[in-house]
This record gives sequence, C-alpha cells and structure tokens, in this order.
Amino acid sequence: MKICVLGSGNGGCAVAYAGHDIETALSGAKIVYAVGPAYSTRPFAEHSAPHLTDGQIVIVCPGSTGGALEFQKASGIRAC
Repeated sequence: MKICVLGSGNGGCAVAYAGHDIETALSGAKIVYAVGPAYSTRPFAEHSAPHLTDGQIVIVCPGSTGGALEFQKASGIRAC
C-alpha cells in the first residue's frame, strides 16, 4: 500500500482498492476517511463497524455538524 502525502513531490499514488466491498476497503487501512453528506454518517458507521479494528484512525467529514459523535454512537467504537 502506498500512502500519498501532499507536497511529497511525486505527483500521484497507487490506489490500493476501489470498489463497493467495505470489508476489503477497510482491511489494513490505518486511516479511514468517512466523507459524505451529514445524512450518510450513521449508515456508513453502521456498515463500517464490523470491519473496523483497534488502532485505526477514523476521520469524519463533515465533523462540524456532530459527525464524529454520530459516527461514534452508530458504530459503537470508543473514542480515544
């Protein structure tokens, strides 16, 4: 897996997986970005929950509308 960092100068990165299988998408991910409209936060959290593992970082966008709290509640994960 290749991680892209803005400003790294390489101009791009390889995509490890692109598809609809959430288990495959989350497997081995160190950082999970949950990006979508506010109404999608709860369903995404509920579908993600069985596939999240200890140590993964979950970033929820939008977070300004309580998205992180909604994700935490819906997924049942413990915040650090």
